[in-house]
Amino acid sequence: MKLELKNVSVIYQRAGSAQVVALDDVSFAAETGDFICLFGPSGCGKTTILNLLGGFILPTRGRVIYDGSLVTGPAKARGVVFQQHNLFPWLSVRKNVEFGPRACGHGSTGWQEMVGNYLESAGLLDFAEKFPAELSVGMQQRVAIVRAFANNPDVLLMDEPFSSLDDVSTAVMHKILRNLLDLSRKTVVIVTHNVDEAIKLADVIICLSPRPGKVTGKFDLREARKSPDFTESTCRIREEILNLMSFTSADTR
Repeated sequence: MKLELKNVSVIYQRAGSAQVVALDDVSFAAETGDFICLFGPSGCGKTTILNLLGGFILPTRGRVIYDGSLVTGPAKARGVVFQQHNLFPWLSVRKNVEFGPRACGHGSTGWQEMVGNYLESAGLLDFAEKFPAELSVGMQQRVAIVRAFANNPDVLLMDEPFSSLDDVSTAVMHKILRNLLDLSRKTVVIVTHNVDEAIKLADVIICLSPRPGKVTGKFDLREARKSPDFTESTCRIREEILNLMSFTSADTR
């Protein structure tokens, strides 16, 4: 297993208030190269799971495991793409993307060619010398994703990276993400509350209940994509997911 959550619970103690159970006994695993979507309503703990996988927080109970070892903090092998692009405004597109490899002390051989390949795959070569302020929001997010790939993590954690984009820009970003994954196979865990996006991108969709977040369903789309009745299969999965979300929401009222 590349990534695994084993019986993980997260409880927050807020000053002057009762404890908040964010996650309750959550377990799932991802193999190398898997594309996992975490799907569920706002506040169900999706971002908390990303923070656990990234090593930014530790579980109250249970274990988070990466490549056979306990996750105790952040590491270069697990890269993150946030909702906000967080680019360095004083650096050009190319220098933003090169920042990680340079900071890690890589030699000039190989990584500059890799950066160029990533820029080309994302349609950014013509904008390589531009600064972030000169780019649209969608273009800035392209740069953020390419920068994450250039750091060459084994695992890419993505927190609703397309939520601020319009439908056309989102469709372009989905294609660019696939292009980048064709260049460099990685394990991806992405947070979304868009069921169509989850179905389009994911190998596996993990559904979470409203707080406290529990795994209420897992949907493997790999077999569905091999089916000659792909459209019918994905429509059925979409309906099952939406029914599940409707049921779990009503169940918590």
